[in-house]
Amino acid sequence: MSFPSCNAAGSSNNRTKFLSAVSPIYALTLLVLCVFSGIVGCGLTNGRQHGLGAGINSGPSPTTPTTVSPGASATAPASSAVDSNTNMVYVVSAGASQGGSNGTFYAISGASNSVVSTLPGLPSPAAVDVNSATNTIYIANAGNNTVSVVSGVSNAVSATIPVGNYPSALVVNPTTNTIYVDNFNDGTVSVIDGATNSVTATVSLTVNRINLIAVDPTLNRIYVGSNQQYAQRIAVIEGTSNSVSGYLNLKGVPQALASDPATHTLFVESNEPVLSGVASTSQIDLFDETTVETSAEPVGAIAVPGFVNSRGLAVNSSASLLYAGNNTSSAIDVLNPYTVTTAIPYSSSGSTVDSLSIDASTNTIYSVYSNSSNSNVGIQVIDGNTNATTANIQLQ
Repeated sequence: MSFPSCNAAGSSNNRTKFLSAVSPIYALTLLVLCVFSGIVGCGLTNGRQHGLGAGINSGPSPTTPTTVSPGASATAPASSAVDSNTNMVYVVSAGASQGGSNGTFYAISGASNSVVSTLPGLPSPAAVDVNSATNTIYIANAGNNTVSVVSGVSNAVSATIPVGNYPSALVVNPTTNTIYVDNFNDGTVSVIDGATNSVTATVSLTVNRINLIAVDPTLNRIYVGSNQQYAQRIAVIEGTSNSVSGYLNLKGVPQALASDPATHTLFVESNEPVLSGVASTSQIDLFDETTVETSAEPVGAIAVPGFVNSRGLAVNSSASLLYAGNNTSSAIDVLNPYTVTTAIPYSSSGSTVDSLSIDASTNTIYSVYSNSSNSNVGIQVIDGNTNATTANIQLQ
């Protein structure tokens, strides 16, 4: 996803205002939780170590990585990316059968809300992202352990890059022209040089079955996680050295990541019961990306009751708005910046949101949805000014 540029002074002021608004709420939440923990003995600290370098919680250890065969549902069935420079939207879907070479890449015009090109026969594509600076699209193919490089001019594959075992997610840093690929079965991240289309490094993690990734292009910092059970942490990779600098602590299992480079805030949506015996709820933890080197703890949290099984999370830096798919209420929650102000109903009954992308230049939100069998995949197009659905693009 592409974000508008911002000056350093503005970034600092925005972040200060945002975090100062959230911090009182987070402090009150922690106070309440601490009181309850003293009553029910749930042990909220859970022996967590502080400091980024030793920030791995001492809760249940990650289970042995599960080897996923091509086509198994380790990732969301659809993924999307937006190029604000060309007003194009890109979507990949693994296909209804979730296996073999049944996946499809779609290039959609944001001006006409119509599909202008497709690439069928992809081997279980799991993720897509675009480098707006080079007009190049990258597709993670879980079915054959490769990344396809697609020209934004011709919408044709120009190169194929071998990566690790079962690539499940990827993200592009347009500032450095570097692509980072989560390898689900390996627990590694492949680092690709966009100039040479070659893997220049492989980063090993202690987080197993990784399938979540985000980047702050200005800080050149990458965040990697897993939505699998007990994966209550986020790995931090320094793009300058391609090394893990530490892990961020979570109370729940992460479901989606989003980085706001304007405020240098990392948003992590997670869903797990906070207190024993309480119905499962979700929250969005906020991490100050400029201080993660010295603190592995969130600086704030947004409680969103019933916000369970969400996959889509995206931030509009220009409007200071956060959008989150809520598959419990079948609506896209609009947060400004830490309170749900609007709920936009899903346009397709019986579907869930797989991916959210934003074109900040047109203030348009693209919500990619699918049903349980992945036979109904489409895009709900939303006007960010009115929160009204302006189009529904059926893909399959």
